Amino acid sequence: MRKGIWGIGLAIVGLALPFTLLALAGAAWLTENLTRIAGAVGRLDVAALVREGWSRWPEVLGVLIGQALMLLVLILARRDLAARAGEAKADR
Repeated sequence: MRKGIWGIGLAIVGLALPFTLLALAGAAWLTENLTRIAGAVGRLDVAALVREGWSRWPEVLGVLIGQALMLLVLILARRDLAARAGEAKADR
């Protein structure tokens, strides 16, 4: 049992360490080059941003509807679970 726990812990650290180092390297690179990146981007084109946002409203609506359905399923499952727990207490 102890071997399994140590193996899982080492696997987690083995996965977390490279990604942490990668994130730190990315943050350092971004800090060094932020002025060049900002200069390359230039000014904000609001009209293009509005067009892009308007073309993506069906995706946003789909995401919102999907999240609402998942929330509804969770609420109904919790209600059903509570009802079953109440029945189990009544049977005792």
